[in-house]
Amino acid sequence: MLRARRYRRFERRSFEGTVELWQARTPTRVRASNISRGGMLLHTAERIEAGSFLTVGVRLPGIPKFTALCKVVRQDQSGAVGLSFVDVTARHKAHIESFVGGHLGVEASL
Repeated sequence: MLRARRYRRFERRSFEGTVELWQARTPTRVRASNISRGGMLLHTAERIEAGSFLTVGVRLPGIPKFTALCKVVRQDQSGAVGLSFVDVTARHKAHIESFVGGHLGVEASL
C-alpha cells in the first residue's frame, strides 16, 4: 500500500535543547528536537490534548530567551508533541528563520 506523501509548509532544523513548557501556570522543562518558522517538536511523557494552547520559553543560540503562545497540533504515543506557533513577535520569527537557515549556532537550551 502506498502512503500519501506529506509536504511541510516550513523548513525545519534540528534543535537539541531544553525548553520551558507552561500549562496552567505550571512550568515544565521538556526536550525539543526541531524547530521551524511555523512551530516546533517537543517530547514529554505528559499527555497534552491536541487543540490546547500553551506557552513555551525558548532560547536559541546568540539571542535572549523568548516566549511564544502555541497550539498543540498532535501528540503521538512516543510523547512527541507537534506545536504550531500562534503568537510570536516578528523579531523572534526573524531569529527563528535565521536559526533554521543556519546563520546561528546549533546548541540550544534554557
